[in-house]
Amino acid sequence: MIYKIINEIEIMRKILVGIALALLLVPLSLACSARIEGLNFQPKEVYKGEPVKISGRVIFYVSGTDRDWYSGYGTVPSCRFLVEGGIVPQGYPLAIQLGITPSQPIQCCPGNDNFQAKYVTVTCEPWEQFGCKKEIYVTLEPLAPKEGFCDHCAGEGENRNPTCAEDPNFYWKGPGYYVGYLGVFKGCYYDLVSKGEEQEFYDVRKFWINVKEKEITPPTPPTPQPEQPWWSKQVAGPITTADLLLILAVVFLIVWALKR
Repeated sequence: MIYKIINEIEIMRKILVGIALALLLVPLSLACSARIEGLNFQPKEVYKGEPVKISGRVIFYVSGTDRDWYSGYGTVPSCRFLVEGGIVPQGYPLAIQLGITPSQPIQCCPGNDNFQAKYVTVTCEPWEQFGCKKEIYVTLEPLAPKEGFCDHCAGEGENRNPTCAEDPNFYWKGPGYYVGYLGVFKGCYYDLVSKGEEQEFYDVRKFWINVKEKEITPPTPPTPQPEQPWWSKQVAGPITTADLLLILAVVFLIVWALKR
């Protein structure tokens, strides 16, 4: 009887240990990640240099081991993600550049207006100690490329793009179809490099957008006016030639009447 009880206790101990190990492994298998579930952009055709509104429904995953102890979030799991949208010529690699301004739209590389990014901090609730999943809508408004759009971060890190002096129109290749995208990353590339960290690409969705040039309408030539008859032409001020002849006739009649 005692042996049976001891055996049952041992079995129960093994079960509890197994459950505990499983719970410990759950957060390890849920490392910070993200998935773009929906993507929309407006307008579908845009004039060069004008904004494009890119909206995405993003699912963010936070694991129990991801905690920001330095900013007061250590009591609950949390992750910070960079969501970036951009418009680049066809065949060009996507490059994540430099800069940090939490929450507000930024250019990771200041001056590259055809990119815009936003930091999103995802924090679990106090009872979600083993991680959580959050759905957030993110909207960005990068500009469509135009003349003068170059890569202001060329030559930094592993960026081998030509400098603005070498190619001032690097991102502008004339009217036509360009590649737009929305991506979720760990952070701005050059900021991570400066900290000795590696970039992480969680998810990227691409689309095609037609960038157009506005047609220049030539000025409308003035409409020729018909020639006025000689008696309607003004001699001085509002008086026309016909008015002057009428006045002279009246004066002549008055003088002729007085002489009689």
